[in-house]
Amino acid sequence: MTFDEWFVRYPLPAEIDTMDDTDREQWTWALRSAYKTGATVEREVIAQLMDKQADLAADEIDRHWAQEMAAAIRARGQA
Repeated sequence: MTFDEWFVRYPLPAEIDTMDDTDREQWTWALRSAYKTGATVEREVIAQLMDKQADLAADEIDRHWAQEMAAAIRARGQA
């Protein structure tokens, strides 16, 4: 889910109606920043799990697959 998809579903506080454009922009920026931070942390945690899976892999094919998955998850955050 992208920020814009999430933002549409997020219940806006009642005060949003009384905010001027600058306050509304700053509020949206803060939410976007928090969303990006959470997504980045989540991706890294999942990539670390894949790294652990690679360490525990029984054979080279499983190890390679787990390493590729970890790299793909990290690369997604770079795009």
